[in-house]
Amino acid sequence: LLRDARQHLEQTIAAHATNRMINLRLATAIVEVFECVVGDWDALSANARSWLAGAMHYFSKSNDDEPDFSSPIGFEDDIEVLNSCLRFARRDDLCLNAEDYDDA
Repeated sequence: LLRDARQHLEQTIAAHATNRMINLRLATAIVEVFECVVGDWDALSANARSWLAGAMHYFSKSNDDEPDFSSPIGFEDDIEVLNSCLRFARRDDLCLNAEDYDDA
């Protein structure tokens, strides 16, 4: 799943080249959180791993609740899902705030 998330980030980079409204900084931060979580994977409960795997899968799909490549807030639904899963896993320290990545 981490590979899928990284591939989605590569697609985001390509889409950002033609649409500067796509929040590349936020997408990059999301993948960095996934990488950190995967690094601690064995320390997480089985339930937390399942939820976080779901968050990675959700992020990897560009046409989710808010389309990633056609909306300036396309990744905000992804961080809502991610942050909920991080809280469930007791990793609140990794939660992201979309406003911290708002370049507009």
